[in-house]
Amino acid sequence: MDIKKFAKATASAAKKTLEESNREREERRDEGLRCPKCGSHDVSVQVVQTEANTKTSKKGVGLGGHVNNAARAVAAVSTLGVSNLVWKKSKGTEKGKTKFSNETVCVCQHCGATFSPKKGMK
Repeated sequence: MDIKKFAKATASAAKKTLEESNREREERRDEGLRCPKCGSHDVSVQVVQTEANTKTSKKGVGLGGHVNNAARAVAAVSTLGVSNLVWKKSKGTEKGKTKFSNETVCVCQHCGATFSPKKGMK
């Protein structure tokens, strides 16, 4: 007789625990992201690159480059321009910096709608 009472008590406790966990899950679900179009909670969050700005700065060839170009000119005159096929002109250096901008976008997995999350959302 004690085994039947124990089994009933265990079953009712397990049922209460299951109901509580289901209720907690539903409460958490209401707090999360929801698609504004279809109301689904199946939403993925992605970081998307929106734009890239590139700034370039060109630097001169310096004294060594000028001497190189002068020597190239003398060699071109003495070889009737044949040396220009091999020896290239010093052009200087170009440095570039690229700055990227990112944006957070939510995508609904059911209807495919895209929207931006509210600020302060986790």
